[in-house]
Amino acid sequence: MPSKSDYIIEKNREQKVSEEDTFTEDRYRQMAGHVRKSKGKIFDVGCGTGRGGRILKSIIPGVELLGLDCVPERVDALP
Repeated sequence: MPSKSDYIIEKNREQKVSEEDTFTEDRYRQMAGHVRKSKGKIFDVGCGTGRGGRILKSIIPGVELLGLDCVPERVDALP
């Protein structure tokens, strides 16, 4: 029987919609409006492959991002 963390990782691997939907991009554009433009720092839990972070960087080039995801291959794909 897999451990609880292995189970969570596998369930996250199976979930593909956030890597393809347009809502994710819209949500990050909305979030950009709530970050101070000059000194923004964002800890993105569940960042996936960094799609949302790329949106934020395009809107707020100076934002400091730290991404965390439980699926190792998504983290490996981060820019």
